[in-house]
Amino acid sequence: MRHGWLGILMGSALVTSAAHADSGWKYAISSIKVVDLGTMGGKESVANDINDLGEIVGWANLPDGSQHAFLFRNGVMGDLTPLRGMTSAANGINNFTAIVGYLQGATDYGPHAFYKDLKSLVIQLDEDYKDPKNQVPQCGHGAVAIAINDFYTIAGNRYGGCYPPGAYIARAARWQTWAAPWEEIDPQGSSPRQNYAKNINSAGTILVRDRDSPSSYAGGFQWNPGFVSGVPLPSVAAPAIAVPLSLIPNGINESNGVVGSVSVGDAVSPYHRLERAFYWNGYTAESTLLPQLFRDGDSAANEINTESFSVGYGDDARDRWAVVWHPHIGIKTLTLPPGAGGDTVSTNYQCEALAVNNRSETGFVQAVGFCNVGGNRHAMLWNIATYKYTLPSSTP
Repeated sequence: MRHGWLGILMGSALVTSAAHADSGWKYAISSIKVVDLGTMGGKESVANDINDLGEIVGWANLPDGSQHAFLFRNGVMGDLTPLRGMTSAANGINNFTAIVGYLQGATDYGPHAFYKDLKSLVIQLDEDYKDPKNQVPQCGHGAVAIAINDFYTIAGNRYGGCYPPGAYIARAARWQTWAAPWEEIDPQGSSPRQNYAKNINSAGTILVRDRDSPSSYAGGFQWNPGFVSGVPLPSVAAPAIAVPLSLIPNGINESNGVVGSVSVGDAVSPYHRLERAFYWNGYTAESTLLPQLFRDGDSAANEINTESFSVGYGDDARDRWAVVWHPHIGIKTLTLPPGAGGDTVSTNYQCEALAVNNRSETGFVQAVGFCNVGGNRHAMLWNIATYKYTLPSSTP
């Protein structure tokens, strides 16, 4: 989930493996069950986020092939933007069923960020841009909302051409509430802002992918008003052929722990890269590579919860598996749904976990994403049953 304060109330015993070890116990996984959420009558669907109540948002095709945002609640997938001619997706949900995403009409030139809760109609967020030199609207309009926390602060991206004229530039953005004007994140300098908001936690810290060149932050940073902290690269063995590393941050939890992926060069050729999942605890000088499913495969971590359960994918040359990581567990594959993949070259396992919620009182951690079923993506829910076990005492 796009993290909120309910996770803090659950988790005073959270976060690092050292703290858990000092407590004399560890987490383990007893079972993983998968639920295919289906579609809204069309071919495909993807689940983008889940809150601590188990409510899920994403997008799904209708019978006519159009793509609409959905809310999966009480076992039912409901259309959030039922107007004809609309394309939409829901990207984030908080613990009060406030939802954000984007919509685009048939005659719109770009997407529009939206907010919706159970009591409101779909509300378009502010996206107007004023030139800082003369304070007049210009540059075209467009925005996408990515995440919302439990204080209703929204992170996303505003799009438009400003510097130079005609360029289509992404600017990481914050809306303090759904009714507030958008604010540009990290607006220093006059260079094009190629920054993308990726997530937000309950403290309002926004995780940003930095695409400015040259970059001061190796590809990612945490943003608060008046304070920017770069996400450091992991320490990796130097490749025989020097290849610059690039980092993509994806998820942030309440203690500012960050997960994502980093592109690592190797000795095969100057163009050969591997994507490796990483974790950063929010304060050390380096991040850490997470375990791989396959030594020569790619991986990426997409989100991390308050108890340090992270989800994403790991793959080889043929198959991609949705996975969960934890310091006590390492890496574990998530269960495939019926009909996923096959034993032919053209039909592979293709799964990815995109979001995870916080551990419930009953021990469940839930992840969402998608799997290829019959050649099409279907939104998936994974119910991960966890438990704690006591470590053997070292006292004689």
